[in-house]
Amino acid sequence: MKPVIYNDVLAAVSVVAGAAPEARASLPADLIRQADLADAYRQAHCAAHPVFGDGTLMTAALRFGHRGPASFQCRRGLA
Repeated sequence: MKPVIYNDVLAAVSVVAGAAPEARASLPADLIRQADLADAYRQAHCAAHPVFGDGTLMTAALRFGHRGPASFQCRRGLA
């Protein structure tokens, strides 16, 4: 995975906050795994992964349509 910047974290928080409660525990690890897979693909093929993007946590997170708040100042974001 490419180095994580603040916007990557906000995108991941938004996806996890918008996920069903039963999916929240596993979703962060899934996002990291997808970003790792995309980064390995990008390095091997000099192109973005067709599904998971360019290897950033943000592109892995932005695939999800339903998002919640991207804030650490609310309960859902902190969860």
